[in-house]
Amino acid sequence: MDDNIICPLCGYQRKDQDNNPEWQCPGCLAAYNKAQYGLFSLPEKKIDEFSLPQDMSKAYLLTEDSLYIFNNNLQKKIKKIEISENNLQFIIAELGIDPIKDEEKMLFETLPYEKLNVIKKNLNSNTSTSHANNETTNSPPNIKAKEGVEEENSLIEKQDDDKKHVNSNSDLYFWVGFLGLILLLIGVFSPIVSAPMIGDLNLFRNGKGDGIFILFLSSFWLVTFMRAGRIGLTILSVLIGGLILYDLVFTYNLMQNIKSDLTNQLAGNPFAGIANTMIGSIEMKWGWVLLLLGASLMLLSGIVKDKDVPSIIEDHPQSNIFINFFNGIAIILFVLPLYFWIFGVVNNTSKTSPSQLQTKQQDRSKNQSEIVSQIKSVNLTVLSSNVEAFDHLASDCLINVKVYGKINSSCTKASSIEDKLLPQLKMLGQELKKMGKENKGISSDLEMKLNTIIRHFKSGQKDLMTANTILSR
Repeated sequence: MDDNIICPLCGYQRKDQDNNPEWQCPGCLAAYNKAQYGLFSLPEKKIDEFSLPQDMSKAYLLTEDSLYIFNNNLQKKIKKIEISENNLQFIIAELGIDPIKDEEKMLFETLPYEKLNVIKKNLNSNTSTSHANNETTNSPPNIKAKEGVEEENSLIEKQDDDKKHVNSNSDLYFWVGFLGLILLLIGVFSPIVSAPMIGDLNLFRNGKGDGIFILFLSSFWLVTFMRAGRIGLTILSVLIGGLILYDLVFTYNLMQNIKSDLTNQLAGNPFAGIANTMIGSIEMKWGWVLLLLGASLMLLSGIVKDKDVPSIIEDHPQSNIFINFFNGIAIILFVLPLYFWIFGVVNNTSKTSPSQLQTKQQDRSKNQSEIVSQIKSVNLTVLSSNVEAFDHLASDCLINVKVYGKINSSCTKASSIEDKLLPQLKMLGQELKKMGKENKGISSDLEMKLNTIIRHFKSGQKDLMTANTILSR
């Protein structure tokens, strides 16, 4: 052991009798090299994962006939590559270090990421041959090193091809899966159905739709995405895709049933044309395309996934930042459903005693259930078309009375429709008052639509009353 090593932090000079690991300063107990990448020279008999700085993500160790690669991100932390004397001399010449002698002097040298690629190119590709040519023009000793590299390239080529194939698959599964996840998350909040009186609906539905389950499964998918193995990733992808397909089939059948029921109810109705136009506007939206494409790409990523971390992350100097970033997204996708499941219920409860809260909640639930059932019993599509027709006929009746001083067919039809709509609209007005602002039985958007229907009806009533007043003079 060289006793001339001086710690750059505390200035302690290494002694032969010091028992600390080769990488650790006996004075301040810090690692001599804190960089993520470093080149070390150690006796081969001492090379193991415990003789390396634990805060390093990657290190290269050089001996007389071997190159060791230490990587904390891999399951097998130490990889040994046999190299010839000529190749070893070439690496030493490229890195500008002294040859290894006797007990291998301790060498702590911070090397940039680009500089370490020299070693990889020398061992794993033919590009090092041309690079050696340029370097050895004015350096005769490197000519033999170049010849040694050419001899070893044929032996390393097969292993290199296998490694490139693994890295290629690893990068492919990463980009395919990452793109699929982004499309899926966008699709959950994108419109999947458009209907009159309701507007666009998505799969999330403020935490009440199946989109909440997709987000929950996506959190586990993302954790598995950054781990070894493909079985778990494939199973989760199938579950997500199956849930999307179930919702797609269910939504399509529901739309067809609604259209069929409305068509039967409007048979013989003189204003069926208006309602049929509204029925025709019920359609599927582009959100399904994003959901299905995203799930398909996620499933494909599980099929092509290898057992290692993607090389794009593994070889990056700050790989831990990428991994922590994906783990953070997974936590958000896991917590978001819990927020709507747990805190959504808590926010709706009042600060009363447990017994009062339970009684109040039971009464509210019972009353809300009755109100909602009555509201839903009214066909909003048919009701809206009839109210619009009534308002139009009443306005035409008023104009005819003002101009000609007598009633026409519009007045008769408006009075007939008024008699049919009045009981339903009275019920709606009463129930809307009972619901109040705190009742969540129907959405605020639906409540606004119901109020609009009542407002149009009152406008028609006003026109009829004005017409009757004119005629009675």
